[in-house]
Amino acid sequence: MKKGKDAAPALDLPVAVENADTGEDWRIKLRRSIDIYKPMVVSFVASWCNKCKEINPQFDEISKKHPGMYFVRIDVDMLPDVTAQWGVKSVPTFVFIRGGRQIDVVAGPNKEEVDSKAATYALPPKPSPE
Repeated sequence: MKKGKDAAPALDLPVAVENADTGEDWRIKLRRSIDIYKPMVVSFVASWCNKCKEINPQFDEISKKHPGMYFVRIDVDMLPDVTAQWGVKSVPTFVFIRGGRQIDVVAGPNKEEVDSKAATYALPPKPSPE
């Protein structure tokens, strides 16, 4: 197996938060999460929501702490059908998903609770290659 810069990229998801801007984009991200057995947390926000604007950079920080979790952001006004599908009634709302099913939810801009649940549901860190 090759190591270093010549190694093939690992089949994994990015650590940073990804935006789902279309229904197709959302379906691809959800399918990817299911296919590699990686839980995800979806931040449902709106561009006009001040509390969303405050929590967005904190959500980005949380994503860097939990590489065993897939982080996605959805603007509720861009994807109202997806928003309704997951029962989101207010913004911001954070939906935790495993295997395509909701396992938990945090309604409101509660950074500590989102961080705690991400730590609970994230896959354990991968061992370092030697």
